[in-house]
Amino acid sequence: MLADDNDSGHGLYRASLFKGYRQMILAFSKGKGLTGALIRWFTWSKYAHVAAVLPEGVIEAMPFKGVVKHDFWSDTSHLDFFIVTGPYENRRAAAYLNSNIGRQYDWFGILRFIPRWRKSNDRVFCSELIFSAMRFAGIELLRGIPPEKVSPGLLACSPYLHPISVSSVFSQYPKLNNEE
Repeated sequence: MLADDNDSGHGLYRASLFKGYRQMILAFSKGKGLTGALIRWFTWSKYAHVAAVLPEGVIEAMPFKGVVKHDFWSDTSHLDFFIVTGPYENRRAAAYLNSNIGRQYDWFGILRFIPRWRKSNDRVFCSELIFSAMRFAGIELLRGIPPEKVSPGLLACSPYLHPISVSSVFSQYPKLNNEE
């Protein structure tokens, strides 16, 4: 495992390792506010949300907004970044995510973690969107688990995810750095 120059031995993957073969970067949020706290509590996780980081911005399923694309965050202090390794086609994942922009958010999907309700096909929540995009791209991040049962915390446990620093995110996608 290669480490960043400033990583202090934490074993973070260096994004430059993957130059020429761009890989999906996921941003996991520890959540802010009551909704984030409830998701973390019900799913026994430190993460309440997940989004995909692409060269042109971020795509995520958000409460009240649905699936949206927006600029990179100015504050990343509540985020942990992971790079997805393994055999998959990143372009297919990006195409899947872009094709879902405008899809409604699945509020009942969040509640489904408690009573195990059935899946709604026309709505999606954050981890389900990301998991489905990666499956569409050819990689099964968690074997034997359907997308609608994947919480952000469970998704973070995938053996194909490896932590990277925010500086590694910017080295892979320099246009995202708002400070330039």
